[in-house]
Amino acid sequence: MLLRKILGCSLFISLTMSLAQADVKIEEVAYVDSSNQAGWWVPLSLKGDDAYFAFNSIGTSNGNHKVKIAKRDQNGDYTEGYIKNADGSHWVHNDDIGHDQPTVAVDGDGYVHVFADHHSDTDGFRYFRSESPESVAKIKRNTDIGFSSGQYTYPVATTAPDGDVYVIVRDVSGEDIGKGLLFRWDTNTQIWSLLTTFASQTNTRVYPDDVAVDENGDVHIIWEWSYDHPRADRHYGSYVKYEPDTGKTRTADGTEVASPVTLSTQGIFYQGLESGESFTSNNVGKGLQSAKLALGEGNRPSVVYRYRTNNTSNGSRDYEVFHIRWNGDSWVDRTSLFSTQDTIAALGHTLVGNRVRTYYVSDDKQIRVAEKNGDGSWSHYSIAPNKHIERIRVQTKNTGLDVVYATAPTEVSFTEGKLYALFAGDDLSTDIPLPASPNPVNASVSNGNDITITWSSVSNADYYEREYRSATSNWAWTYRKTYTAPQTSVTYTNQPARTSEYRVRACNDTGCSPWNTSNRINVSVPIPISPNPVNASVSNGNDITITWSSVSNADYYEREYRSATSNWAWTYRKTYTAPQTSVTYTNQPARTSEYRVRACNDTGCSPWNTSNRINVSVPIPIS
Repeated sequence: MLLRKILGCSLFISLTMSLAQADVKIEEVAYVDSSNQAGWWVPLSLKGDDAYFAFNSIGTSNGNHKVKIAKRDQNGDYTEGYIKNADGSHWVHNDDIGHDQPTVAVDGDGYVHVFADHHSDTDGFRYFRSESPESVAKIKRNTDIGFSSGQYTYPVATTAPDGDVYVIVRDVSGEDIGKGLLFRWDTNTQIWSLLTTFASQTNTRVYPDDVAVDENGDVHIIWEWSYDHPRADRHYGSYVKYEPDTGKTRTADGTEVASPVTLSTQGIFYQGLESGESFTSNNVGKGLQSAKLALGEGNRPSVVYRYRTNNTSNGSRDYEVFHIRWNGDSWVDRTSLFSTQDTIAALGHTLVGNRVRTYYVSDDKQIRVAEKNGDGSWSHYSIAPNKHIERIRVQTKNTGLDVVYATAPTEVSFTEGKLYALFAGDDLSTDIPLPASPNPVNASVSNGNDITITWSSVSNADYYEREYRSATSNWAWTYRKTYTAPQTSVTYTNQPARTSEYRVRACNDTGCSPWNTSNRINVSVPIPISPNPVNASVSNGNDITITWSSVSNADYYEREYRSATSNWAWTYRKTYTAPQTSVTYTNQPARTSEYRVRACNDTGCSPWNTSNRINVSVPIPIS
């Protein structure tokens, strides 16, 4: 099915926009399932002027997804197709964020190769290939890849200059659990083969990060290691080069090493353990999480990676973005590019001539780019300011244009998001400055349960974004709302009882300011008024019924009793959940008594209200 750039198309909307940057364009590609997010994956492949986007699409229920491939041709037109089982039915798989996402690579003949939904499964590769070159209409599962005994996770693929496809992946099958493997699709023979186990060590797991093939056919690989079992915080950022023609593995300086390499192999680390860093720690302290690779002059590796520098932290996103490169003799110019807020496990790295770029996503869901200047300093840009991006993949066309796969998996709802394509040329500069943060941001309560948020007006702001957090959201920021400038306040009426905070930032086409957070406020449900009236009555000679009026905001009612037997002291407190407003006690003994009732909620209880006095008499004996 061919889909033109028509706003409102039910499946694809390719809405082209020019941002404030002189040479950046963004297209809205598709709606995606909320599971369409990972840090390791390769959901983008380029062939000539065509771009192929792989993504998790909405499934048959909220807990699963289908996988689609969208092809964008040189005219900007899209075609799309589902990957399918061998019998032609749609492939459907349960959601697993961070694991079950698709990787795509298009070989030199134009055949589309897809690896989808791998997480240490026992059925080998979940591999799909198009029946026709440069077509996404029929992409079906194939078993001719072999190696069905493996249990694979994190397939990372690339297409070599000669058209062959290379895949690195972790395999946890067999005694050598957690090893890293390298496979190749040979376009001449159309056969998959296992080239080498590039990394393995007892009681460790390999985390594949990236793979690139140079014009000589040499394969460059980077990865991380975790101790004993899967961990979010990894260590020992590693690099090797594998030569398919000779079968040799080399370090960055060209030294031949035995394959598979281990943690004892000399010269493989671009990021070793730092002081205070523990390889065996359980996700606490210094460590790595995700990295990407680019090749510079002389095919020297350049790496961007996220590294936590705090010795005691265990936050899921508190990683800085670093860049390091090999200069021919050693790893040099290690630079922290971003540390002002947390980052998401998504990176991109491109190197075109002297143009060096690092793409990353900050915790406020903004795509940011650090570009190296001629003097060695770095300039910083935001290139999708009003999109809630969480994961990216970046590749460079032969023309030098960076193509950015950018997924905003929950931009529509908790279960659905959008996929964008960005096209970044040489000029990322802008004449519109980033707005400053609104200061102050104030929250106040009026009329008991009306909340008003106010913030200062900011120059160059086109709109403001507001988020909220409270105990009901586990103090996570949520419920983002947008308000067009010059609006600088909003009121929410009749709010439920809660303690909450709000934060606001200012935005324009260049990007958004840092957030500024309000004071913490408390909305309490008012104490209910007293039930009025409270009546007591006697029926059937010795049955007592107590009734009281219903009261707004009451969660429950309390009742007490007194009589001569209690020396007219209030006693025997009972609780009745709203909306109950009466109770009957049968066969009561003879007495004169009174009852009182009050209304209560979490804030407190009303004053008591007392019933009329009633008398239960001893019945006259029968003859």
